[in-house]
Order: sequence, then structure tokens, then C-alpha cells
Amino acid sequence: MALERETFLASLITMLSFLLLAVKIDYSHNPLSRSHKYRIARRINWLLIGLLYMFFYTGRYNMSVINNEEVREFLGATKTQYGLILTVGHFSYALSMLKMGTVVDSLGGKKSMILGAIGSATVNTVSAILFYLNTHTILTLSICNVCNMIFQPMGSLCCVKINSAWYNKQERGVSSGVMGVCIGLGTFFALVGGGFVLSSFPFYYVFVKPAILLFSGAFAVHLWVQDEPPESLRVEAVPVTELEHIEVETNAIPPATTKKPNFLVTVFRVMKNPALRMLILAMICVGWVREGLLSWYTSYLEDVLSVPVGSPFFTITSTGITLGGMFGSMGGGWVSDRFFNSNRVMVLMIYFVVEGLAVFVFSTTVNPVLAAICITITATCLFGCLTLVVGCAAADFAGKDDAGTATGVLLFFSYMASGLSSFFVGFSVESWGWRSWSLCLMPAGGLGFLATSYLQWNMERLTGGRKMKKGGQEQKFEVVVEAEAGLGNASSLVVVTEENKML
Repeated sequence: MALERETFLASLITMLSFLLLAVKIDYSHNPLSRSHKYRIARRINWLLIGLLYMFFYTGRYNMSVINNEEVREFLGATKTQYGLILTVGHFSYALSMLKMGTVVDSLGGKKSMILGAIGSATVNTVSAILFYLNTHTILTLSICNVCNMIFQPMGSLCCVKINSAWYNKQERGVSSGVMGVCIGLGTFFALVGGGFVLSSFPFYYVFVKPAILLFSGAFAVHLWVQDEPPESLRVEAVPVTELEHIEVETNAIPPATTKKPNFLVTVFRVMKNPALRMLILAMICVGWVREGLLSWYTSYLEDVLSVPVGSPFFTITSTGITLGGMFGSMGGGWVSDRFFNSNRVMVLMIYFVVEGLAVFVFSTTVNPVLAAICITITATCLFGCLTLVVGCAAADFAGKDDAGTATGVLLFFSYMASGLSSFFVGFSVESWGWRSWSLCLMPAGGLGFLATSYLQWNMERLTGGRKMKKGGQEQKFEVVVEAEAGLGNASSLVVVTEENKML
């Protein structure tokens, strides 16, 4: 027990140090020369919503933590049946995500996030009570999982909604990395923290922990978080030279009206965007591998490597997943801004190639250390893809007004794939053994690479890029709109050509 505690504390200190590093990077990255006051206010804002977002993860991946022989025996469930419990939850998440995008866009990020946290905390409390009373069954756990997953999408959607008002496109690469750190920490608290709780207390405490965290986080968000920068910060001065470099979201969906948006109209408007359709295919690949990995790796460690949940090797492997997720998220956002002019698609292509290779190596090895390394690399690429698409590309391609709905559509398809993956992996492992696990996941890397490659090499056509002729020569032009996030209302237009820049 002492070794498990020391390993957990060492991992926790490591993860918190990365959170401090993310805070530093977010403050230092300042391409629009924002004021110190603005950056401090934004840092406090995202830190609070980021913490609550982490707590959402603890209330979701506890279902993966308890995916072991003891709990399955308690429920009287086979691997296939437990896979079905996970599947109905993922389907519920996907359907909820599709609808909640428009709810977040109309209700606002802060109110929606508080509502989601309270709902998820309540369901986790009910689940803990039912396990404590020895009355939980396959049916009741499935119902609780479905209800919990209805509220869970509020976490990611509200983060995107709130941050799209505080960050301009040139800043979203790094902000997506910060969001990735929050995802990594959330995964850590869910998997490693859940494993530690499971090794020290009865397994129903895995549901008590997120309930307490979610209620506390919702209260903090209610007190201190703001949906948009206050007026005093929104009208801060920005040098004209900076405006020349602000890239418009030229392919953004037309702004929403002041009326409450119709759900189906808004979804179809998002789906008409051809670039987003390619990202949907990429997110299907991410969802297939992500939940196929995270929902079953604890059972793999226990069945194949004889590594129980909460043991030092389990803690190290789970910490590797979360650290890999952080590196993938921060690295992807930084690289896209630094080397690819905020082009997220190039980085997505790289991630899919590396993820496919890691899964291939994993399928050929029986070495526990090499297997853990491959799992870590796969998680690095998956979380990198997830945060780049959800944290950046959704807002880049859809625009601020429809950022929540676009994110909801992308994650809907991702979690539909996750649901199918959770069931199919459970069925294949029960039927053909653990070797089939990696074989189920392998094709997604290649398909994701093909989708993002197509988007990259057809970017101008898919995003509706136009050219204008002047004096017999073609010139690219862009419309620059002053975004509300620190640049005033989106009312002033700037036409920029290669020969002439004027306000």
C-alpha cells in the first residue's frame, strides 16, 4: 500500500507541474499584444472551467476503472455485456452532444456547464448508493450510465463556447493545448485517481469522488466564471499593425440570428460545411480508437499482464496515458501555430500516421514495457487529434456563433464510433482473445490519415476560398473581422490584398 501511495503522489505532483507549465505558456503566448489585465482575467476564467472539465472526466471514466473481474462478477456480466453497458452510454453521449450544442449556443456556456455538472454529480451519487446497497444490476447501471452521459457533453461544449469568446483564432492553437492539459489531468484523476481509490476503498467510492468534485466545481464556476470578456476588457486597444495579421474565419458559417436557433436548421447549416464533413470522418476514427483503448486497457492489464487496478505499474501506465495526452495536445497546438500558420490539419495528418504505427507495433509485441509505451504513444496522438479538432478546428471552420453546435456534431459522430468500438472490442476479446483488440483498432489510423490528407490538399475548394482578379493578375483576398474577444464588436471590415492593406 505504501508503494502505491508513493507512486500515486509522485504522479500527481508531475501532473500538477504540467498544469502550472500550461498556465505559464498560456500567459506568455500573446500574438495580439493583449494587456496584462486581459490575460490575467482570461487565465483565471479558463483555469476554473478547466478544473470543472477535469471533474467531468472523473464522472465518466469511472466506468472504465471498474471494468474488472470483481465488478463484472458483482453485476453478473460478461465482457460482451459490460461492453453493451459502455455502448449505450456512448450512444447517449453522442445523441446528447448533438442536441446540447444548440442548447449551449442559446443558453450560454456558464449556465450550461453548471447544469451539466450538477446533473452528472447527481447521477454518480445515485450509482454510488445503489452499489452500496448491493442493488445495482446490469439494467440499473446501464440506465445510470445513459443518464450520466446526457449531462457529460456540457463539459467540452461549454469549454469551447466560453473560450471562443476569449481567444482569437491566432491564439486557439495554444488554448487547445491548454484544454488538452485539462483533458489529461481529467483522465489522470479518473484513471489513476480512480485506481488509487479502488485499491484503498470499496469500489463504489469511485462514484462518490466525482460527485463531490462536480458539485464543488459547479459552485466555483457560478461564482467567478464569465461567458465573455467584460466591456472594459473587450474594448481594449489593439494596434492596427496587429489587425493586419488577424486571419478571418473565411469559411465560417453565417452568424446566428438573435432569435433562438432552431436545432435542425443549425445542425444542417453545420453539416453543409464540406471541411467539417472531413473532420467528422477524422473524429469517427479518433472515437473508435479512443474508447476502444481507454475502456478496455484496465481489463487488458489485469487479464494479460496480471496488473491489478491501483498497482504501481497500473499507475505508471495510466500516468503515461495522461502525460502523453498532455504532450500531444500542447505540442499539436503549439506546432500548428508555430510552424504551420495555425493549420491544424497538417498536425492531424502527422498524429494519425504515428497512431497507426503505434497500434501496429502494439499488435506484434508481448513485452509489457513496450506495450505500455505503445499505449502511451497512441493516447498522445488521440488526445492531440481530439483537442486540435474540438479546441481549434470546430471554431476555425464554423465560427464563434456556431462553435458549440459544430463541436456537438463532431463529437456526436466520434462517440457513435466509440459506442460501436466498446461493444465490438468486448465481443471480439471474448470470442477471439486479446490479440484481436489491437487488430480492431489498427485500421482507424490509416482512414484518419486519408481523411485529413484529402482536407489538406483540397482546403481552398472545401472551405470556399475565392480569388479575385485585378490588373490581369489573380490576387488572393481575405476579409478581416474584428472579433468580440478583445477586439470590439464584429462590425468593421478590412479588405486585405497582397499589394494593398488598408483600414
